Amino acid sequence: MAYGVVFGGADRPVIAMTAERTVEVLAVMGFTLDRPGEDDELGAPLVIGGP
Repeated sequence: MAYGVVFGGADRPVIAMTAERTVEVLAVMGFTLDRPGEDDELGAPLVIGGP
C-alpha cells in the first residue's frame, strides 16, 4: 500500500485479501508469522521469525 492512501470501505476487502495471501506465501517460504486479529485495523501480518 502506498503511503497516504485513505483506507475506506471499498478498500478493506482488497487489503484483507492481500494480507491473507502475503501470510500464505511467507509461511510457505518458511517464515513464522503472527496473523492479524479480526479487530486489527490494517490487518497486516507480523513476521516473527525467518527460515
